[in-house]
Amino acid sequence: MKKLIIAAVILVSMSVKAFAGPIITIKVRIGQKSLSCAGFGWCGGSVGVESAFSNGTIQFNERSNELMWEISNESMKGKESLIRDGKVKIGEDAEIEADILKALRTTRQLVIKAGMYDIEKTSFGYKLIIKQ
Repeated sequence: MKKLIIAAVILVSMSVKAFAGPIITIKVRIGQKSLSCAGFGWCGGSVGVESAFSNGTIQFNERSNELMWEISNESMKGKESLIRDGKVKIGEDAEIEADILKALRTTRQLVIKAGMYDIEKTSFGYKLIIKQ
């Protein structure tokens, strides 16, 4: 029985994709700058000082070169119709702000490129994994 439990734990730990890097609480205006923050995208963000004023988190994995952006349910109100078949379109490129890059402990410039992205519903809200 012990061997079965150990085998199950090893299997689960191998199948779970671990994300490295600090998780940063952020405040993001969701939308496109060119549309006065209408639509969907990264209209502007900053490091959240207090969780009460934040509406998401961001994390960067240097090894896999992926950015994970989680958006609260509250921030997605009125934008759910932009999600179709588990995908959402980001209409324009957006650079991540310097204070967020510093908090993520990266010297790289991170850009969310325009395009279609898988978006996953979570208990917190929605999650996007963006390849850099």
